[in-house]
Amino acid sequence: MPGVFLYNLLDGLRDHARFVVLTPHDAGLKDHDEVGDIEVRRFHYAPDYRETLAYRGEMQNYVKSAPLSVLRFFLSFKSEAVRMAESGEFDLIWAHWWIPAGWAGAKAAMKSGCPLIVTCHGTDIYLLKKYALLQKIGSRVFTAAERITVVSSFLKDNLINSIGGKVNDLSDKISITPLPIDTNLFSFDENVKPVSGSIITASRLTKQKNLDVLIRSTKRLVTDEVSFTLDIYGSGSERKNLEVLIGDLDLGDRVRIHSPVPQRELADRYRKSEIAVLVSEREGFGLMLPEAMLCGCAAVGSRSGGITDIVTGDGKDGMLVEPGDVDSLYSVLKTLLTDRERLSSLRMSCLSAARQRYLTDAILETFRHVLQIG
Repeated sequence: MPGVFLYNLLDGLRDHARFVVLTPHDAGLKDHDEVGDIEVRRFHYAPDYRETLAYRGEMQNYVKSAPLSVLRFFLSFKSEAVRMAESGEFDLIWAHWWIPAGWAGAKAAMKSGCPLIVTCHGTDIYLLKKYALLQKIGSRVFTAAERITVVSSFLKDNLINSIGGKVNDLSDKISITPLPIDTNLFSFDENVKPVSGSIITASRLTKQKNLDVLIRSTKRLVTDEVSFTLDIYGSGSERKNLEVLIGDLDLGDRVRIHSPVPQRELADRYRKSEIAVLVSEREGFGLMLPEAMLCGCAAVGSRSGGITDIVTGDGKDGMLVEPGDVDSLYSVLKTLLTDRERLSSLRMSCLSAARQRYLTDAILETFRHVLQIG
């Protein structure tokens, strides 16, 4: 479920090109598979029970604790990428996240002469600022890339600030292209009445998402006797800690954590909610917010990362709070939950803003231009 945005992107472009996805194997998955109409090939990097680096959103945390496993992962990725590129079967390598896929793709491009395009989504660019060694590796990857796409202006600025002096004409290579949203699926239904006081969020359950801040802010709402419910959808390493926090704050009857649900079901949950919240820090884009806005939710986001491309801070396309600030988030939520007229107006203005900015056809056209297909 966390990677469904990549499927949506390739599915929207498949009338113009054939895509084969190279991705890590994981226990219980097939080596060769189809997801919808997209072919998937999975490379092995360890015995099944030890293939635990991918799909969990925390690969960078294993670099120090399990360096040999990470090294095997990288070498296996590169080996299979080179083999596929040298087969003559493909015209283009399109790497999502500059590391590890971009690194493997750059090696494959160098060996095969196949052009490379790199798309960055957020965490990968943050790592450039955090680790000097990665700046050296990243500069080689971005030098090898013919074109680069990022999902927000925040990411473009950070990429240029991190390695701009090490890559010739870096800014000219970069296109800001948000990911497409299935606007048929994520859509407003005037016949659906949302639950009064309902708050929703959907994300990985990691520290970066600041879900503890959101939960703590709702405790203040209880103290003020403000009626609300909070539903959190996602999976990740912080789930147990968040559940303990909910119990410690005696919020079990108001705040619930749910496992990820399919996109169609998630859209239904958005339509039945009034407020969508995403208060993470260094978010590459924050796709859940425009999805929820298209379903009629008022957006509340943190003034951090790509979220500010979605919620501009003018009060017409949502409300911004300072990242990590429980008081600020509590104040915004209380205002919206106790002023029904303002909440209703914000829900409709968020819907209008999302409809203007996230038309699927226009976004896909930009990607077709970058990829030179169609």
